[in-house]
Amino acid sequence: VSGRLALAVARSGLSRAEISRKSGVSETAISRYVRGERLVSTHALVALCGVLRVSADWMLGLDAKTQALFSAALERDASSK
Repeated sequence: VSGRLALAVARSGLSRAEISRKSGVSETAISRYVRGERLVSTHALVALCGVLRVSADWMLGLDAKTQALFSAALERDASSK
């Protein structure tokens, strides 16, 4: 999550102060999430995704491409049993 959050913040064109104000998530928490020092709560994830205009699936790495890779791996595992 930290890498995708950092990317979304950079692409947003918003300062961390603006993101904090709009999301209700403190600047300190955002910084800790970006550095990977703290896990993002569900509430913070939803708020940040709304402000940064990205999906929670994307933020969590569950976008279509990742899902396709995951599904393919599950099928391979199932067929090898």
